[in-house]
Amino acid sequence: MAHLHIIYKVINKINKKFYIGYHKTKDLNDDYFGSGIVLKKAVEKYGKETFYKEILHIYTNEKKAFIKEKELVSKSLLESGTCYNLNEGGHGGFEAIRRMGKYNSCLNRKIIHNPVNNEMKKVLKEDLNSFLEKGWVLGFSKIHKKRLSLSGKIKIQSQELYVKDLKHLRQKDSLKNMMNIFNHLD
Repeated sequence: MAHLHIIYKVINKINKKFYIGYHKTKDLNDDYFGSGIVLKKAVEKYGKETFYKEILHIYTNEKKAFIKEKELVSKSLLESGTCYNLNEGGHGGFEAIRRMGKYNSCLNRKIIHNPVNNEMKKVLKEDLNSFLEKGWVLGFSKIHKKRLSLSGKIKIQSQELYVKDLKHLRQKDSLKNMMNIFNHLD
């Protein structure tokens, strides 16, 4: 079965506020209930049983569904205070996020450092080779790795100090020494 593109409305039985959204599915009876942040908070507050979902429109064409969502979730609707939507419609929910993620995701970036001046950057995978050709190195610098290691040790030791209380006063001295080393790294 081909994907269907639906425009749905989730309605709060108590206060009659609603959320209008887009959903891509093969099953009209799936349990999808919306991804809006305010809607999710309302469901937490009132309980899922106080909401119901209506399917307003069904399309086989994604673009037509987005046009309808844009028509229904307008700026004036957002300003009316009757809905849980935060943004105008027509952008496509998770599908749009997935498409944008290709460009904005941290997963598509690599950490590199310049061994000469210890400068660090996050660069897109497609730009990585040009930086590597200029002498940049993939990953964290040695100094940054040391700082990360020490900060982890400090956190662990400080937690142990709270738990073991005054029994291990010597650990406090080693903690101070580690913090001094951490503050003077460069």
